[in-house]
Amino acid sequence: MVYCRIPSNKSLVRGTPLVATSVGGIPELFRPGENGKLTPVQNPAVLAETLKRALSKPWSREVVSNSVAEKSWDSVAHEVLSVFRSVITMSCLERI
Repeated sequence: MVYCRIPSNKSLVRGTPLVATSVGGIPELFRPGENGKLTPVQNPAVLAETLKRALSKPWSREVVSNSVAEKSWDSVAHEVLSVFRSVITMSCLERI
């Protein structure tokens, strides 16, 4: 199990399930029951219970890895580039 925001996607790609709090973009990575467990922020008791349950579950590395297959670095870069292009286009159109 990994409990950290930064390596979340890398961990999932390698088939390691996550236990994380619902902050930032982390909820977008989760597929309930497939790749980990999400907990509320600032609730240590729930986090502890979630960790216990996650550690006792037999996870499939293949299922965990496949759950984020569409979120490769390449696909994310294309999404970001698309957003940048649309913002630039809107900005240029507003100046006309």
